Amino acid sequence: MPAERRTWGVALVLLAVCVNPLTVGWVLTSDGDIGQVDVFACVLFVSALCLLGGLQLLLAWADPLSWVKPVSTLRAVSFVVLVSAAIALTYWGVTTFNNAHHHAEVVGDPKLKPTPAQEAWAKDFYRRSLAAALKHHWFDFDEAMKQGFQPDRINRTHFPNLDNMFDDVILDPERPEWLVYDDTPEGKVLMALMFFTRNLTEVGPTPGGPLAQWHYHPYRVVRCAVKGLWTVGNTDNQGHCQEGEPVTRTPEMLHVWFLDHPLGRFTEMKLVAEYWQEDAFDWRLVHPVVVHFTIALFVIAVLLDWVAVVTGRREFHRTAWINLALSAVATVLTVAAGMTAETLLIPTAEAHATLDIHRWLGCAGLVAVLALTTWRYALRGEFPRKGAALYLVLATTAMGIIAGAGYFGGEMVYRHGAAVRASDDFLRARYWQYVRDHYLEPSQSLIEELGDR
Repeated sequence: MPAERRTWGVALVLLAVCVNPLTVGWVLTSDGDIGQVDVFACVLFVSALCLLGGLQLLLAWADPLSWVKPVSTLRAVSFVVLVSAAIALTYWGVTTFNNAHHHAEVVGDPKLKPTPAQEAWAKDFYRRSLAAALKHHWFDFDEAMKQGFQPDRINRTHFPNLDNMFDDVILDPERPEWLVYDDTPEGKVLMALMFFTRNLTEVGPTPGGPLAQWHYHPYRVVRCAVKGLWTVGNTDNQGHCQEGEPVTRTPEMLHVWFLDHPLGRFTEMKLVAEYWQEDAFDWRLVHPVVVHFTIALFVIAVLLDWVAVVTGRREFHRTAWINLALSAVATVLTVAAGMTAETLLIPTAEAHATLDIHRWLGCAGLVAVLALTTWRYALRGEFPRKGAALYLVLATTAMGIIAGAGYFGGEMVYRHGAAVRASDDFLRARYWQYVRDHYLEPSQSLIEELGDR
């Protein structure tokens, strides 16, 4: 068989395999289920290899990437693998980010001033909740598990009681739907009670006004919840649930924190990192390191292009191109590190709003930098003679976008204190010392003070 016919045959086989990703899924998995993010990312990688490999054999699409020079087999394979990996890793990163990162939608206006009656209710409800926890020995984790609380399938710090969840009672400290525990060297310690509404659409009562507001968490992907309340997993590839029914959000919920929480006893945000995170490497530190390279390299690239245009010395364009290419790599790393940092961040609602602006500007800057880099790459690094004004306008606009992202990043840190390690350490130390002093072994005087209420 002639070599050309063999090449075409291999190409058609590869393209036939990639037409249906499920084919690859059946090969890579035992049951053909590719609903998991990491498994689907692997399937996507193999499918992209087949697609791009087949197209390379048919169309030699990698040649234009080498400025229309025929590439060797090694370089062609490298192009195919790198592009396939970029596609799969982008899917994996974005999907993982979306699944790990959710807003808490607060119901009502927390900025309203509470009335004396609302303040009295909030104080009394906290005391009643703590008294119930003491009376039923929920500070003893093993004792709480004997009373019907159980590990959750999604959240390892939250422990539901299904009898309480599916009854017709709401906001009763004697029958909380959830207990919230954290792990410490001394064992699990009770942090809060959490209450649910009785169905997915019910609006929670607000006798505490802005002091005790309900909130819910919208889901970026459809999940499955038993009776619409207890989330137990994700839907399958067809959007069906093996258990429960499809939901796009949680029911409304309300926390009662037993510690001196910096945002109040009823806040929707935990805010304080867990005890074990004190010694863990803080991946949030990577983002501010790489972002300096993005800003510096891109700004220098744009300024050098302007200098070259104004002075007529085109040699500055070559240096600008080198800085631009390096800034493209730095920008990709910056956005990836930023998304990783965001999944580890526990921001307040105000910081979260600023974070959203910062993220969108950062992503817009990434698109702009990659677009300009692609434009220059197509010209072999040369500054465009046709469309030079448009290029400079786009580059200057991109510089403004990146500067805006930096501004809102600074506002998030310096105004809202998000991701400030010193503040986090101070708050964590105060928080956990309070745990050790007051709640690992509730004092007899505290029990007597509250009484059997």
